[in-house]
Amino acid sequence: MTAACSTAVSGIPSASTTNPAIAPGSYNTAPRSVIPPDDEQRLVLAANYLGERIISATDVDQVLTRSAGYLGPMMSAENAAPISNSAPILRRNGYRYSFRSVRQTADYKEMMSTHLLQTDTPDHARTLADEMRTATGGGAVGYSPNRRVPIADATIPGAGSRSLVAITSVGSAVAYLTVFARTNSRAQDLVGRAVDLQADRLGDYHAPDGDLATMLTADRDRIVSYTVRSEAPSEDGFFVRYGYRSAHVQALDESDTVAAKSTFDRLGVDLVGMGLNTVYRARSTADAISLRDFLADQVRLKGVLLRTGFSVDHVTGSMCHVYRLGDYASAPPRTNCFVARGRYVSAAEAPQTDQAQQITAAAYLILGEAR
Repeated sequence: MTAACSTAVSGIPSASTTNPAIAPGSYNTAPRSVIPPDDEQRLVLAANYLGERIISATDVDQVLTRSAGYLGPMMSAENAAPISNSAPILRRNGYRYSFRSVRQTADYKEMMSTHLLQTDTPDHARTLADEMRTATGGGAVGYSPNRRVPIADATIPGAGSRSLVAITSVGSAVAYLTVFARTNSRAQDLVGRAVDLQADRLGDYHAPDGDLATMLTADRDRIVSYTVRSEAPSEDGFFVRYGYRSAHVQALDESDTVAAKSTFDRLGVDLVGMGLNTVYRARSTADAISLRDFLADQVRLKGVLLRTGFSVDHVTGSMCHVYRLGDYASAPPRTNCFVARGRYVSAAEAPQTDQAQQITAAAYLILGEAR
């Protein structure tokens, strides 16, 4: 699913001229050609590669299972700056790109942000970690249990929850973890265990440079070619969606990570392609139908359901819901539509119901040619 702050991609709903029954608007209706990435796009793919090493907050505590709307690559220093006015610190220390995930509890009272930043060299990473610790402004209040990473108090005076930060470098990467929790001891326990786990996950990681960088492709097993075409990636909304993901990373983008991971494992979901929609690959046709049902059910966790259980005209097995984010009556509605075909599932989200339905109609036709 598209994160709340991911790049918005425009689409122009229009009457179909390719099929009088199914109405895909102006979107492509056959698998598309995915052109080789340019230098800027290759950096996004490198950030995705780094993101495969990010921990799941639920590996630290399963109560941190709900989406906070943030997952993906962050390219510019301005967007990636973990704290206010810290972009210059990143730039002078060889910052290249980063990947961030934020999860929270169902009652919104605890939150964990995991941010991986790639630099040019291990020396840059060490200096960046040191300077970011200084920039947080808080002295060490403890250390992580295994790697003895300093934990700093970054709580804003008068705030209702505690905010603790742990920052460490591993090779040429930096892990910057922040936890908001009810008490100091709870926050320290969470961030300490999380930073140790994240450092372990980065232990044998190497940035994709040289020959490895040439192996970064914009598609894998044609999963991206089975998506509805989107515009070139940009960072207007902080995060960039481009290329493909493993099931591990995609689970971090779902409304309930614990349920998603369990479901993906059970249904054999192993690869996800990103375009204007999101395409999931399951083990079998039956598994894809079960996955569609799971994804559609997860919409209820996004906000208030305004309309449920309707379909896209003439698109067999399609399912749509309209929701409003949170309890805010002024929040604009959004439509999610899902369809399974073969072993694949398309998930589309758009501000207009017509647009979500046309994307789904196009996806249905595309997936009819998927192998």
